[in-house]
Amino acid sequence: YDAIVQLFLEIGIDINARDSDGGTVLHLAAENGHEAVVRLLLDKGADVNSRDLDGGTPLHRAAWNGHKAVVQLLLEQRADVSARYSYGGIAKRRRKSSGQEVVVRLLLEKGADIAAKYFRGGTALHWAAWGGHEEVVRLLLDSGADFTTKDSDGGTALDGAAESGHKAVVQLLLEKWREFSAEESDEDAEAAVRQLLERGTKSAVREAGG
Repeated sequence: YDAIVQLFLEIGIDINARDSDGGTVLHLAAENGHEAVVRLLLDKGADVNSRDLDGGTPLHRAAWNGHKAVVQLLLEQRADVSARYSYGGIAKRRRKSSGQEVVVRLLLEKGADIAAKYFRGGTALHWAAWGGHEEVVRLLLDSGADFTTKDSDGGTALDGAAESGHKAVVQLLLEKWREFSAEESDEDAEAAVRQLLERGTKSAVREAGG
């Protein structure tokens, strides 16, 4: 791929030209994990923080797909780790399962805001739970993510996991809710459980809870 891109550059193709989604060649190379092409494009002056029509950057696309080497390269070139994407954040939906936890850990180490809110008020934890990404959920919780945070519809990460049918994630989050309830007054605990049941998570929570 790098030889083809090099040829296009030599004949004067605009390095920051956009496709119908507003993405550049750098977006595509990052999304597909082509480290050599990403390096070449950056060396030739490609905009590392270019945004597509949804506000997505090359860093977002590399992170979605778990391409650690590309993520590291983009960060070295001052990719904006705090850039907001319209439909999610550091744990936005991904196209493959490998590498995501490592990438999220790297982004957190580089200062990504674990509490940042994105589309419909969801946090990274909301998106990871909704997508069923157990190891990412565990990492976010261990890193201090607030599992009681509600999105714009009043839903928590547990709601998202339950509604999407991700039993393992429901079990993980349910344990956190149990710990939380044990620390709160009986009245507060009862209110928290009642809210979960009212949001349609009753069957999933009962199944996960055994």
